[in-house]
Amino acid sequence: MFVRWAAFSAVLATSVAGQTWEVAPVVSYLRLSHKPIGSANSVDDANDNDTMLEAKQPAYGARVTLNTKGYYGLELSYLQSRAGMQSAIIPTDAEEAVVQSTTVTLRQGGLNGICYFMPRGERWRPFVTAGFQLQSWSNPAFTDWIYGGSRNIGINWGGGLKMQLNKNLLIRLDGRQIIAGAPYGLNYPNDANDASRNVGTFSQLEASLGVGFTF
Repeated sequence: MFVRWAAFSAVLATSVAGQTWEVAPVVSYLRLSHKPIGSANSVDDANDNDTMLEAKQPAYGARVTLNTKGYYGLELSYLQSRAGMQSAIIPTDAEEAVVQSTTVTLRQGGLNGICYFMPRGERWRPFVTAGFQLQSWSNPAFTDWIYGGSRNIGINWGGGLKMQLNKNLLIRLDGRQIIAGAPYGLNYPNDANDASRNVGTFSQLEASLGVGFTF
């Protein structure tokens, strides 16, 4: 039993020693889709573009990466940004919509796998990545807004480049496409068949620059 435990411990120690951690603060440019996210009104004459989102720059966050000895890695990401939001809402005590504007906070996290084109130890390491995305949109400060905040799940994919400056410092560039459910669960208004239409998905493009610390 002792021999087996010693052998298992040696294998585990070797495996852990073969990993490299990275922690990288990042600053990002986010380009939100110009697609409307639906209408906050249920009346028939509401418009598809009653509610819109627009990115406010920049966005900030961090990535934590566990790299294997070879060509692969596992990464957690967190990003926080602000978005301008505009909605034409019909008040409960009126018949005409009132256009309102506010700012909401978007927090999103990702869990990604990474595949490198060069082995560990090389100065230049281009890579591709794909994974899952979780988003949280804050409650907009609109009068007569009844939908609250929003949480959505999705996917992301993309690639990037890491440049090792020395043993413990690197620079990374990332580009990713993010697709998740449209925030706030709104619909497009009734069509000719008297049926509301689901907005579906909402996309973002992310480009980020980070400085990574390895250990």
